[in-house]
Amino acid sequence: MTKITKFLIYTFVFTIGICSTIALWIFIDSRKVDRHLPENVISAFAYSLMTNDERRAKSLVVIEKWQEIDNWNEQHRAVHCRLPLKDLVGGSEDIRKDSNGEKYSIMLIEDCANYSNLYYFVVLDITLEKNQDGWVINNWETPCEYSSSDFTNKCFESFYERAYSDSS
Repeated sequence: MTKITKFLIYTFVFTIGICSTIALWIFIDSRKVDRHLPENVISAFAYSLMTNDERRAKSLVVIEKWQEIDNWNEQHRAVHCRLPLKDLVGGSEDIRKDSNGEKYSIMLIEDCANYSNLYYFVVLDITLEKNQDGWVINNWETPCEYSSSDFTNKCFESFYERAYSDSS
């Protein structure tokens, strides 16, 4: 091999290593959750349950609830509808607080190519507590999911009964 060939190979390998490190750093950094607002924690939690991201879900709840995350992941089929940059692809979320301001509910609405209709993911009665790192979830009802063709779904009705009727 000539010196130029070796130089080009080393430069290529070095560039790939640098680019991989930067991409990994950006990906990991983009997954950080600002725990100063409960809505940020709730949103990240719901998405982590929907996609079965066990590590992230456990990082957002009290340790006593980790078994519930494990149980959920064992029986739930992960749904991936959008890219990590959620604002670039169709989808929305609605977070509501009950009239006492103690419990939250969230509805994720996704336009998934693998579903013939919109996909809905709902988590009701989420409660949080504040620790030294910010907000952490300490309880929630089992999530439910359905498509837009199933508006008779009890979960859909419960979200609107609990969240919308109580919010101002």
